[in-house]
Amino acid sequence: MVTGGTDGQGLVPDSELFDPLANSWEIVRNLHQDQNDGLMVNGQIVTARQLHTSTRLTGGSVLVAGGLGVERVDASGNPVFEALTTTFLFDPTTNKFTKTGSMVTGRWFHGAGRVGSGQVVLTAGLNNQVVSVANADVYEPASGTWAQVMTQDHHAHGSVVTLSTDVMVLGGAQIVPGQQGGMSIGGFPQNRCEKFGPDPAEATPAASIAADRMEMGAAVAQSGGMVLLAAGNVFDGQFLQTSNTTEVYDPVADAWTAGPTLGVARWKPVAAEIATTGDMLVIGGLDPSNALLVTCEVVSLGQSAVLGTVDMATPRMDFPAVGMGDKVLVIGGLDDQGAGLAQTEFLQRR
Repeated sequence: MVTGGTDGQGLVPDSELFDPLANSWEIVRNLHQDQNDGLMVNGQIVTARQLHTSTRLTGGSVLVAGGLGVERVDASGNPVFEALTTTFLFDPTTNKFTKTGSMVTGRWFHGAGRVGSGQVVLTAGLNNQVVSVANADVYEPASGTWAQVMTQDHHAHGSVVTLSTDVMVLGGAQIVPGQQGGMSIGGFPQNRCEKFGPDPAEATPAASIAADRMEMGAAVAQSGGMVLLAAGNVFDGQFLQTSNTTEVYDPVADAWTAGPTLGVARWKPVAAEIATTGDMLVIGGLDPSNALLVTCEVVSLGQSAVLGTVDMATPRMDFPAVGMGDKVLVIGGLDDQGAGLAQTEFLQRR
């Protein structure tokens, strides 16, 4: 399922479902006589959002939470574009959305993961002031309610991964308003990695990655739980440098070690596992000159080596990727002009 997002011109309220057997997409609202059943509706207004998260719950429903979007108007009737606190549940047996409890903190560009107790942790991200958020919201599925818990630091533009029972927050930075508008980096977290346990009351320090790293790709191997952290921008003490290095987490040793070096330095790549082989595909991203990359690299965690490359047909950025059998499905995103892409493609190692 793909929910909301932007087409490069504005927000998209629709969600779509992909059927791998038919190799086709279906707009969710078209599956209902009352099309509102297939939309996220807050009161009388259809929610349109981007930079939110979608997390599968233990029972199979999907929790759609937060994001940057519009779901109310001001006193003059103008749409209000803001960090959202509303959350919805999608039921795959009925293809319907229902509203659930609201988050404590409105946030967007955050991370999410499900801990061993079945609760969902939303952490990091940015608020309405475009400042990184130094707390987390925890969703309790049984009651449909949220509670706020504390973290030790800021991890905006980092990564969040789910292990067998824990959620780990990796790298990132503290984001503050820039002197001439926009965003600026206020510093890097003292604890480069934090984790939330099966019953998350607060974040605790976790085994640390070697460098201050942000805007990287991350993926977990389904078998064994090893984690690949790939490329991104690394702080060298003075400047951010686009990196071609990787780091690998071994949950048995509870430690990070240097992984294989990629052939291409890149930031904002996407990482996804190929089947359950422990082989990871590091997909696209931007090179140090901010040009979109079509080249993807296959990284073997078992062999600690780059096994080869495969190219995307369409250059893109800000896209999701999903492992499906021995292939990886790459979905939408933006082209180098910032226009939305409807094209999807399967990537398969040579």
